Amino acid sequence: MPGIIEILLKIAPLITVVLVLIRFNITTTNKTLIDLLLTPKNNRDWDDFLEIISVSLVLVFALNILNLIIDYSLVTNAIQNWLILLNFILLIVTSLFILVCWIFSLFGKRIQLKIINIALFTNLGSIMFLSLINTTLNRKYLIDLVDTKQNSKLLIILGVLFGFYVTLFYIFRILFKAFNKPRVHAYKIEKIPVNHVEELLKELFFIYLLDSERHILSKYPVNRKDVTLPVYVYYPKENSLVKFKKD
Repeated sequence: MPGIIEILLKIAPLITVVLVLIRFNITTTNKTLIDLLLTPKNNRDWDDFLEIISVSLVLVFALNILNLIIDYSLVTNAIQNWLILLNFILLIVTSLFILVCWIFSLFGKRIQLKIINIALFTNLGSIMFLSLINTTLNRKYLIDLVDTKQNSKLLIILGVLFGFYVTLFYIFRILFKAFNKPRVHAYKIEKIPVNHVEELLKELFFIYLLDSERHILSKYPVNRKDVTLPVYVYYPKENSLVKFKKD
């Protein structure tokens, strides 16, 4: 019994981190356009940072720690060498292609955006595959660290990997935004006169609760993810109604 309690105490922090990551990802992936419009920029930047952190943590575990458990004895050295060679070729080709696309963009010439995005995601995938191969090639050394309980070295390696993934995602996010320059939409805000609020509320449908002070309403009964502008935000404490719409 004491042994079980000791094990539970050891894995409790890990379970807590996993649950927090799951909750955070559910919250961020379910955000609608109106949620983003009503969220301050500092909060949005913080959410983006936490999202990259969570994805990086998942990748560290999925591509490296779980890789230590898998037995690769069936994969011959020849196959591994071919995979590494092909991946390096793919990495070099896509990197050169992205560089050429960037140079062309400086002179106002654009290559088809879909091809650029494919090259970006392929390049990212090839870098992550190199990380996977690196763990595979150093599998014996890492397992020895686990067996000899050299936890400080393991933490340093995991920290370096984690920092590598965070930096990698930020770089590719900058590249993606550089090539996929989003069109900036203009939005209008219209405050409904106080004497019309009660009358208009009768025509609107409650969609979801953003928080205790803001209720999201629409002229049509739709699911949260299907909400489109115009959208009404009701502030019950002030009995105030604001309309958001595209210009």
